[in-house]
Amino acid sequence: LMSDQILYAEAFDNYTNVYTEHNKYIISHTLKSVEEKLQHLGFFRIHRSFLINFNAIDSISENYVFLKGHKVQVSKSYRKELMDRLTLI
Repeated sequence: LMSDQILYAEAFDNYTNVYTEHNKYIISHTLKSVEEKLQHLGFFRIHRSFLINFNAIDSISENYVFLKGHKVQVSKSYRKELMDRLTLI
């Protein structure tokens, strides 16, 4: 699985669900450890439970990010950081 195929990752206890456009994979790593490996590749935390591929964003609404048909919640605590990052592009 290549990092550019990953749309987002979701915390699931001590595991992480990794989503691509058409599949879901469960890996035995915490979201924090996944974030440490992927953040230098353009992945960004938008919620305590979600890490997204910043390059895969199609659109953003008030509380959600859309990634190739997937809708991922943005928490209030990460929203400003996401908006700041968007204005840098």
